[in-house]
Amino acid sequence: MATTINVGGSVDNRSNGLKGDINYVGSAANNTILAGSGNDTLAGNAGDDYLDGGIGNDLLDGGTGSDTLIGGAGNDTYVVDDSGDVLVENAKQGTDTIVLAADLGITTFSLSGAFKNYENFDISMIDTTSFNFEGNSSANILTGNDGKNEIYGLDGNDTLSGNAGDDYLVGGKGNDSLMGGADADTLDGGVGNDSLSGGDGDDLYIIDSIYDVVVDTGGDDDEVHASISFDLSKNLELEHLVLTGAASISAIGNDSNNYLAGNTGNNLMDGGAGADYLVGDAGNDTLKGGDGADTLIGGVGNDIYYADANDNLLENASQGIDTIILTSADGLSSFDLSYGIFANFENFDLSKTGAVAFEVDGNTANNILTGNDGANALSGQDGNDSLMGGRGNDTLTGGAGSDTLVGGANDDNYVVNLKLAGKGTSITVALEDSFVEKAGEGNDTLTLSGGAGANKLTTLTLAATLENLNATLVDSSVLLNLTGNAANNTIAGSGAGNKILGLGGDDILIGDELGDIVAGGNDTLDGGAGNDALYGGAGDDSLVGGTGQDTLVGGEGNDRYVVNLLTSGTSIGSLEDNVTEDTSAGTDTVYLIGNVKLSAYQMFDLTTDTFLNIEHLDISGTGSSKFNILGSDESNSLKGNAAANLLDGGIGNDTLDGAAGADTLVGGAGDDIYYVDNKLDMVTESADGGTDMVYSNLATYILADNVENLSIDTKGVSGTGNSLDNLIVGNAKANTLVGGDGNDTLNGGLGSDKLTGGEGEDIFVFDTALKGNIDTITDFHVGEDAFNLDDAIFGGLSNGIEFYAGTLKGSAGSDANIIYDNTNGKLYYDADGSGSIKAVQFATLLKVDALYPALSLSDFELV
Repeated sequence: MATTINVGGSVDNRSNGLKGDINYVGSAANNTILAGSGNDTLAGNAGDDYLDGGIGNDLLDGGTGSDTLIGGAGNDTYVVDDSGDVLVENAKQGTDTIVLAADLGITTFSLSGAFKNYENFDISMIDTTSFNFEGNSSANILTGNDGKNEIYGLDGNDTLSGNAGDDYLVGGKGNDSLMGGADADTLDGGVGNDSLSGGDGDDLYIIDSIYDVVVDTGGDDDEVHASISFDLSKNLELEHLVLTGAASISAIGNDSNNYLAGNTGNNLMDGGAGADYLVGDAGNDTLKGGDGADTLIGGVGNDIYYADANDNLLENASQGIDTIILTSADGLSSFDLSYGIFANFENFDLSKTGAVAFEVDGNTANNILTGNDGANALSGQDGNDSLMGGRGNDTLTGGAGSDTLVGGANDDNYVVNLKLAGKGTSITVALEDSFVEKAGEGNDTLTLSGGAGANKLTTLTLAATLENLNATLVDSSVLLNLTGNAANNTIAGSGAGNKILGLGGDDILIGDELGDIVAGGNDTLDGGAGNDALYGGAGDDSLVGGTGQDTLVGGEGNDRYVVNLLTSGTSIGSLEDNVTEDTSAGTDTVYLIGNVKLSAYQMFDLTTDTFLNIEHLDISGTGSSKFNILGSDESNSLKGNAAANLLDGGIGNDTLDGAAGADTLVGGAGDDIYYVDNKLDMVTESADGGTDMVYSNLATYILADNVENLSIDTKGVSGTGNSLDNLIVGNAKANTLVGGDGNDTLNGGLGSDKLTGGEGEDIFVFDTALKGNIDTITDFHVGEDAFNLDDAIFGGLSNGIEFYAGTLKGSAGSDANIIYDNTNGKLYYDADGSGSIKAVQFATLLKVDALYPALSLSDFELV
């Protein structure tokens, strides 16, 4: 039983050794009260009191005056009502509380420093003064008043009570319990598994742990700010949820009219039932309004809206690539993405609306339009669109742009207008539209039409399940690149230059307009596998038969045929393919490919029906197959293979290239060109058979009889003429050129060359850059031979040649621009004739009959 002692009057009192549970009230004087081991309540009254609770759970209240309060061991409570009070509490002596009972003019407090041994702080006895105070690392109980408090728990499992007023409570580390009390409070549990109760008023809850619990007991407009995924359905009294930070997290509403706001991450927001307001902010967000008339705002990013007819969608321009997924038909049948609330959306998806027929028009963006199981009409309009019809009988219209059309099951209709962007510039683009059709869904035909802009290249690969392609309605200004598939395709190009590849199947490839092959175009037709028919029409066409027994008809123009010899069932003599060309229908070339083993040489004769009206034949793609070629009366270009071929050009200006192998090249009448790359190649040219040229890639080559001209090709080094008037031209190497008999013209080209004219009136040509290219002339005969100087190289001679013969040093006082040092045979060019620019040596003349040639001005000619 507690003992109560009440000392009246104003005399100083001292009470020592009080035992038991004491309730002691001192006098108005200075009291000294020393309690024992009980749970005591000591009140000092007025005066400067000294209260020592001793052992036990004591309550110490010094009253007015500068009091000293010593709790001792036990869970003690210190009531402070004077700024002069001194509190004494040692460490580990219990859980102790400071109660501020009077407004002492302080507004901040911390359970640190001199107060570090206290656990709890209570200002509830002070009316509305606003405080800012914090705990320490212990498990604190911090209690506010009716003012606007800021309370921080710091470390430890703390209990924070704001009471009335708009309080700001922060739990800090630990598993904290926060109670806001009346008015609009902000509760932030901090790190740990916290319990947050706002009480009355519109409170704000800050959530950062999945184990945080919100207990909302009042308020009409409470809000949660969460840096983790949060679900309002666990607390039906909460209405507002705002995601913070940048993590990709979710916000789930409840049956109330929720406000959900995202952060800068990629958020999932689901309003649930109710008329919800969802705002995505930045990030690629997914917004689901759920039941009710919802408002969905995606914000910046590529957002997905799940919406029905009751929802209001808001999306600003240039905020990303946004998609509407319609969740129910609700009596709707059409959408136009170019008007109203849909104008800033790119994609529209009907796949969740069953089999209701819809009509959807895109806009100028790159749209993705997805149908359902009904008969949809999807139109991409402008832009590079992707249209997917679904399972119904769909009509897919790509519109302008590079579109992809996917029909899906049943009978789909593809409508394509090749309206290419831009005019007047030669560009390469993918085909405006690509098509996907599953196997077994009918015999489908794609018809192309329209087109704009000249000299454009448009590419289309026919899907495996589309059989036919008709491009005859496409504008003639559009160049088409068309590829078939393994089926039996019929592909008809436009009036422009088409490239058509049939691939497998027995195809019919028509380069130009159906029924009218006059319009022409430079077409490329490739039959691929199968027995194909290729019709080039007018224009410079390329026809590739591929494997199979093909018919190739070039028509007018300079056509190119590629014939594969590796086919079966027909003798090589008649080929597999028939190449047909009209008379006077251009200069045409046949390329043979495929290495066929033959026991004896076979002859290709350009005068037969197999190569009717063909001018050029190239068999370099046939490996080492044994073939010879006989040209026609036209100007033929014949190229052999790796075998030892016989190429006979016949009449006409022919070009003969035996390729690898020891070839025999017979030019016949006409101005013929021979390519020699094997030392065993034999050039046969008849006398008076025209003016002929050999291009040699051999290290050393001597010009054959009856051939006038020789050019050293890139791999050659030396060349020697014959008794005719030869033109011999070198390359960039250091060549040795010998004219032989006749009036020869020698041009060493680049490199320091050795030139010997031989007998006759020879001309030495200098028409390449001079620096470092010094030719040696071994046999210059004055009065017979001459120098030809190119005016593009010797520009300083345009006003006439000033010639000086003597030593180079002696020319210093002259105006000469051609200087001949007759003491050593060196020939120089002085660009300005004044000597201010150093003279450049371009030739050295060797002695003839023991003397350097006595050159004069008459030996030079500017050409």
